[in-house]
Amino acid sequence: MAKQCPNGDGEFDDWVVRCPKCGERLIDPPPPDHHDVPQQIAIAPNEAIAGMWVSALNGEGIVAFARPLGPGFGAWASVATFEHEVIVRQSDVEKAKLVLAEFTDLEEGETT
Repeated sequence: MAKQCPNGDGEFDDWVVRCPKCGERLIDPPPPDHHDVPQQIAIAPNEAIAGMWVSALNGEGIVAFARPLGPGFGAWASVATFEHEVIVRQSDVEKAKLVLAEFTDLEEGETT
């Protein structure tokens, strides 16, 4: 069974303990739930902040990942400087917003 990076860096064989890209401990993938669709809950100004938010969410048991926005990997700059969207399962949206409220000034019911 493959394990996945909590920061969205991919899936790896079950013998791999830490993500070779970011160093985070790999987690078991969540069971498939076809009704629990991914939903964007925030937009971070860069990759570093998105990673911090994803780590905080994962620490609370919420499966989350960040995806770069902007022109993509073919751009002249690194994607680390682009805005990143933070995505969680729809069933975790409310809990995730509470966790991110510690880092952002999102009002209840507001999305970025």
